[in-house]
Amino acid sequence: MQTVKSFGVLSVAKFFGIFYAEIGVLAIPLSWAVWWAGHLTDSGLPPSDASAVFSAMHFLLLIAVGGVTGFITGAVGAVVYNLVSVSTGGIQIELETGAPTNRPTLSV
Repeated sequence: MQTVKSFGVLSVAKFFGIFYAEIGVLAIPLSWAVWWAGHLTDSGLPPSDASAVFSAMHFLLLIAVGGVTGFITGAVGAVVYNLVSVSTGGIQIELETGAPTNRPTLSV
């Protein structure tokens, strides 16, 4: 068994910042569909150009807020883990050494 004693705060924060920003990117199609459907049900007309610009700014804000939130929560989570692991000894994991066998592959 191997024990994870601590995490690099900045590396965890960067990982979660990028991860949450990517979730923001993935949320754009759903958010766009809801926005479009809302315009069609309210007036029966497609959205105006000003509304489209506002929604594009909203989508960019969604990505930025996700990235910043992920960075902050990742950093806080790593600091909390590092503090708690001092008294608990960390998380024990079992690692396999050598070449992995029967490893699934992704075919594109």
